[in-house]
Amino acid sequence: SDRIQRLWTMARAGRVMDTSAAATALGIPLPPESLYSLSNSPQNWLATAPLLNATLAAVPPEVQQANEAAYLFALARLADSSTDMALAQLEKDANRLPDAVRQYSYRILAMSTLDDIVRSGFDPRALEWFGKSAGLAFSNEEAEAYARMAIRFSDWEQLLKALDAMSITKQQERIWQYWFARASQQRQSDPNAQRVAMSFYRQLAAQDDYYGLLARDQLSIETRQLAPAYQPTSADFARLDANPHFGRAFALKNMNSDASFYNREWNWAVRQAKLAKDDGLILAAAMRANQQNWLDRSIYATERTERLFNDQLRYPTPFKEMVVSNSNRVGLDAAWVYGLMRQESRFVMNARSNVGAGGLMQIMPDTARWVARRLGESFSVSQLSDMSTNIRYGTFYLSHIQGQLMNQPVLATAGYNAGPTRARRWQPLQSVLPADQYTETIPFLETRDYVKNVMTNAVHYGLVLGKSTESLARRMGAIPTQGGAIEGP
Repeated sequence: SDRIQRLWTMARAGRVMDTSAAATALGIPLPPESLYSLSNSPQNWLATAPLLNATLAAVPPEVQQANEAAYLFALARLADSSTDMALAQLEKDANRLPDAVRQYSYRILAMSTLDDIVRSGFDPRALEWFGKSAGLAFSNEEAEAYARMAIRFSDWEQLLKALDAMSITKQQERIWQYWFARASQQRQSDPNAQRVAMSFYRQLAAQDDYYGLLARDQLSIETRQLAPAYQPTSADFARLDANPHFGRAFALKNMNSDASFYNREWNWAVRQAKLAKDDGLILAAAMRANQQNWLDRSIYATERTERLFNDQLRYPTPFKEMVVSNSNRVGLDAAWVYGLMRQESRFVMNARSNVGAGGLMQIMPDTARWVARRLGESFSVSQLSDMSTNIRYGTFYLSHIQGQLMNQPVLATAGYNAGPTRARRWQPLQSVLPADQYTETIPFLETRDYVKNVMTNAVHYGLVLGKSTESLARRMGAIPTQGGAIEGP
């Protein structure tokens, strides 16, 4: 059954050689050349596909299985070009398909809608199709897609089915523990489900990551700095001075060698200290790196301690006067700006992305030119590495996006990463959506994680900048329905 699942999953994904290999392992005749031929004209093949109902077709089992896999492969290729055409084909063929093939055909339709989310938004039919395919084994990819579709449409019972379809290892991830608790919590008339949800929230709330902060809000636990930050001792610094791994990293940094050399040495040094469970050494190294404005490696180190913590090092506030004044000037929360900046560049002033974004706030050259025109200034690409210009332009653009997206911080954060038009396209159409549900169903993994990290950072920066308590749920708010045109780059 595992091999059949793999065969059908590969057929759905269009993986010709993998599909053929999975078929071979089952003794099913499905050569690659046949699949390539199906890819070229799936609709023509489906119009004359062999009768698949096993009760009527007196064919050898391996031929029947080959025909079923070929049908699924062809239907998936048709769905690649048009989900509606594939649906029409499936509805025409439904009565002549074995139950399992029909069920998996609906899963193919559901999975085919995922790419369309980026262009056209969410198709509510996908959740129905996932439901019709339940009962067959899910790959983790399919189960996660099913879960996110259920989250998007607030169908908590289907979410529980999707979670149950995941592997045990996948179920144990913090993301799915949180959503299991959220779904269980909706069973208002089931006291046991309520107790289970609260138990999961309490376990999650022990950590201060994204899901831990969300869980604290569900438990009405205020997030605050509960204890003073650990300050490395003279003994910690003595071990640092004697440590050859950190010694090499600092030596390479101080002689201005290639960044890939000293970053690699630093990461190795942190790893060895973590294996030795020496949080004091890690924080001493982080403090020294922080003092030398080597902030990205300082952050890297502080994120890997297990018992001792220092939020001032983990969430540094360089250029504080400039960040706060520019944030205030355009009406932004400085904690949010710092949260975004930390995620974008780790405060490396000359950071460059593979698409050309530059500086502390990773501004694209075209965006910077647009901002310069709005401010009545001249611009050259070299200015992206100028701290003052980068912060000023970045806060101006973030404020502009926030205004375009109904002053909603989650939408604006997504828009800063993926573009405001996409962020708005992913908004709900008919009713307000809780921000955790919107965030979890952003179709780009990069943007999804980006929003989670920025908003989590903002909570911690709120505390670092002087707030006595913080709430991730309050920061994220709710996502309004779509509206208005988007202006700007």
